[in-house]
Amino acid sequence: DIIFTHGLLKERIVEHLKTHRLQDQKQHGFTSGRSCQTNLIDFFDWVTKIIDAGGAVDIAYLDFSKAFDTVPHRRLINKLQSLSLDSNIVEWIRQWLSDRQQRVVVNGVYSAQGLVTSGVPQGSVLGPILFNIFISDIAEGINGKVCIFADDTKICNRVDVPGGISQMTNDLGKLKKWSELWQLSFYAPGALTCTYPH
Repeated sequence: DIIFTHGLLKERIVEHLKTHRLQDQKQHGFTSGRSCQTNLIDFFDWVTKIIDAGGAVDIAYLDFSKAFDTVPHRRLINKLQSLSLDSNIVEWIRQWLSDRQQRVVVNGVYSAQGLVTSGVPQGSVLGPILFNIFISDIAEGINGKVCIFADDTKICNRVDVPGGISQMTNDLGKLKKWSELWQLSFYAPGALTCTYPH
């Protein structure tokens, strides 16, 4: 049974990540014991401490564009290998993602089939954990506070201190470089930056 197999693979991957302390502590989506609520508590706790101390915070709200559909398969496999996962698991996932085909139906007319080279299957047992692994290094080198829920990312910097504004600019630049390197774009119209308090 394919769902049973996917469930077992997910358990082994999660166990490997826990054992080797490879779980992304900034990610609250698709993670046992974490939720949208824990994401918001972590975020608001950090922000309110600064504001209560008389500080000011810049917050950038970012969202990936078609995140689950655009994860490049080869780059995902490279990341799985870099985690020293069992090679049989990595190979199974590689084969599961390989040679996928899709076509479009418009008004009952089918397009030619095309090869799918990116995306983690939505609705699958493995899709969310593979996505989390793919973006798990997004906050490396970021000096501000980062909170992630699935594909939504918040980055915060204290801006009432010397260098605070330039640090936010630097952090956003690092996120842009990560996005370009890993071929996962942020949805530009969805980006929003706010300063608290006004």
